[in-house]
Amino acid sequence: MMTISPVNKATENNRLFYLLCLSFLALSGLMLACVTKADSFIALNQFHTQTMDFFFARYTFLGDGTCSLVVCAILLFTKQRNLALCVLLAYLTSGLFAQTLKHLIFAPRPRIYFESSNIPFYLDFFKTSCAGNNSFPSGHTTSAFALATILASRFKRTIPTILLFIGALLVGFSRVYTGEHFPLDVWTAMAIGIAFGLIAIVLLKDKKIVLPGFGSRKNAQPAASLFAE
Repeated sequence: MMTISPVNKATENNRLFYLLCLSFLALSGLMLACVTKADSFIALNQFHTQTMDFFFARYTFLGDGTCSLVVCAILLFTKQRNLALCVLLAYLTSGLFAQTLKHLIFAPRPRIYFESSNIPFYLDFFKTSCAGNNSFPSGHTTSAFALATILASRFKRTIPTILLFIGALLVGFSRVYTGEHFPLDVWTAMAIGIAFGLIAIVLLKDKKIVLPGFGSRKNAQPAASLFAE
């Protein structure tokens, strides 16, 4: 009798979401491999308007860890404790991995990169964007896709799935638009967020993981019902 792997079981919750993500990663990855990171950054910053500046300067904060914690609190309030635990687990593990890479890999942020290079390029956002050498990968994008992966496995319908994908993708775009990251930083962060979101789903579907404050084993939800509608 053929057994189904835990990953296959987890991705069955919403194949459309993973298809969208993998298709985008493959296509954009191919494009990024053909250009320099400076060229890819400049290409995505050719068009700016006051309305877009206002929107993305604020929208980018949806990738802040605070957003994941707020969602976690809402899920706890609505008594979806195991789903809240899944969101928290994905946020913490993906964030830890991304922050570890940031500290291990020397990668100047766009503002520093363009200031120290001979490439003439300037953005108004560079006035307020972060400096430093921890551009790779994007922490905001990592958190956004980790959260979207969990929620997409809960809300399996087509429209919510597409909205979650686009919403997380716009967080990634906002990090380039506001001059905080290069497209490669966002691409890598997207892959990290999806991977750790999937890992959290696999762990909680295979067995009950219960922490203090998330209920006891006696009244915990069955693993199979974690993402039931």
